[in-house]
Amino acid sequence: MKNALLFLSVLWLGACATHIVPPYSIHHGNTAGLRTSKAPEVSLGRFDAFAGADLTPSCAGGTVVTADGSSLADYLRNAFVDELTMADKYNPKSPLVLSATITELAYSAADNRWNLALVVRSNNGKSLAVVEEYSFQTTHTGETACIQAANAFLLAVQALIGKTFSHEEFSELLVM
Repeated sequence: MKNALLFLSVLWLGACATHIVPPYSIHHGNTAGLRTSKAPEVSLGRFDAFAGADLTPSCAGGTVVTADGSSLADYLRNAFVDELTMADKYNPKSPLVLSATITELAYSAADNRWNLALVVRSNNGKSLAVVEEYSFQTTHTGETACIQAANAFLLAVQALIGKTFSHEEFSELLVM
């Protein structure tokens, strides 16, 4: 009986793999235009999730998680902080505050695609919606495909931030 329980425990733990998103890395293209703009420094408020956003997406019986154990919402917020810092536009004491609601965060194994969407709000009353459908190629299945999906999350976040910063209405969020 003990051997059967041990065997089932090992099977259960093996089926609950975690797929770790790499630490965020800056995408130079996201910050180049913002850095040279006359945009003021901003601070970031909360990044909340809409009830339908899946902040613990699964893949092959496991879960996509961050390396430091933070939530994917925190990962996204911290990525914005990193990009704004690189552009010399982040100041945690700025009276101009941007916050966001994540309206979609989903992974589709069938399509090898991350769907990310958020509404970014400024405390000046303006807001904008941004959607990123980030598709990637994989010739693998199962565990290897899930590792690639976790890696692709970083790229999807970079693309979402790029779309946010280059959005035609983004500058309206930066006016006091």
